[in-house]
Amino acid sequence: MNNHFIERSTRKYVQKQLFSKEELNDIESRCSYEDPAFCAAACPMKLDGRAFVKSVKEGKFKEAAAMLHRITPFPLILAKGCSHPCTEACRLSEIGDGIDIPALERAVCKYIAPDKKRGLLRFKKKKTAAVFGASLFTLTLAAELERKSYPCSFYIEEESIEALVKDIADFLDEFEMKIIEDQLSSMDIKFFFGEKITPEFILSKKDDYDILGSKLEYFDSEPDELTLMLPEGIIAASSNEDVLESLWGARR
Repeated sequence: MNNHFIERSTRKYVQKQLFSKEELNDIESRCSYEDPAFCAAACPMKLDGRAFVKSVKEGKFKEAAAMLHRITPFPLILAKGCSHPCTEACRLSEIGDGIDIPALERAVCKYIAPDKKRGLLRFKKKKTAAVFGASLFTLTLAAELERKSYPCSFYIEEESIEALVKDIADFLDEFEMKIIEDQLSSMDIKFFFGEKITPEFILSKKDDYDILGSKLEYFDSEPDELTLMLPEGIIAASSNEDVLESLWGARR
């Protein structure tokens, strides 16, 4: 007997996707649309605040220290002098106090020594660099160039590394200053102390080096907002910038 009617099911079948606990935790840890966390978005250095806090929470201080060393040669200076926009941007600040990430950074710097390792197979670049004048920007610029394997010279008016650190990072205590001094001594930067630095002196070095950096105060012109390049072909930023702006300016 032929069926003239075909019965249609009234049931609805919904396909469910099952996740493991690890996958659910990973999804939960991400912000909507995979945007960075509020703290990371507020940080010019782009420190992954969530990952950093998680590492500290789990006692993985070396892992947390590695995150800091990736974004700046001087994590201790960042931790002690940062204006911490991340704390204000933290979502927890909406219901109370945000996470004090700089306090965690200071704790990590206290227990983990600065990175003084030099690569065994670290080949120097052919281009050379020179930085003039003592400021947080110029100090960090010299360190960033050194990390990128540029042979770097640093001309300053101060008579020693100790005087240099004291002049530009007076917010550090004596023990912390000693840490930075030891770190600078271990870097492959050639220091020229007691120099009388003038615009003419800096410009006279243009034929000796491929890259020049300087304090802005030596020149009357203004640098490009993006490249920080002066019309004279010199990278420069004001020594009046705060710690975060100085470190970020040197990094970019």
